[in-house]
Amino acid sequence: PMGPLELLDVVGLDTALHVGRFLQQSFVERMPFPSLLEAIVQEGRLGAKSGKGFNQHVKGRAPGVLPVPVTARAGKMSMETLQDRLIIPLALEALRALDEGVVATPRELDMAMVMGTGFPPWRGGPITHLEATGRTLLAHKATELFERYGPRFDPAVITATMHGTPMPRPAIPQPEPHGEPPAAHSAPRSFDTPEELRGNAPGSTTDGD
Repeated sequence: PMGPLELLDVVGLDTALHVGRFLQQSFVERMPFPSLLEAIVQEGRLGAKSGKGFNQHVKGRAPGVLPVPVTARAGKMSMETLQDRLIIPLALEALRALDEGVVATPRELDMAMVMGTGFPPWRGGPITHLEATGRTLLAHKATELFERYGPRFDPAVITATMHGTPMPRPAIPQPEPHGEPPAAHSAPRSFDTPEELRGNAPGSTTDGD
């Protein structure tokens, strides 16, 4: 897996900007719009496809980091605070996804975040990191950040899951339907063994069978 900024360059910063606007519309306070991303796109830096994004992309060379426009100054902060500001919102959204049934199991969520978004694999995934840190400590850190930086650090989902209290469901704007609704899919299935993940579970067949 690549890091999140390199991944954004590969996806395309204009695409990421579109997604960011949609997320802000759907989750207004929890996901504020990234003004830095908009400033970079306005400079014509769209990622790997334009040769420049967060990184300089030259064929045959490793990406080189480029300076970014200054849209706001966060001031000095410790490395621990910087890491908490990056990791804690992910952990909170991961808990919400589990609580709302978006993802079936913590293991599936952790694997998707590591393999699909570049979440640091040595942390195991958002849920593994949360449990390793301890929910009480994470709730304390989230509360401090919530008081300073706002709703994206709201610790309510941690305290609710600690005490078994159901979280209220937010009202999410739904897009207008177009044409026939998609066919129903079966619910996602969790895999219990590495063999199942590789498609080699006992009883499975291959082309050679």
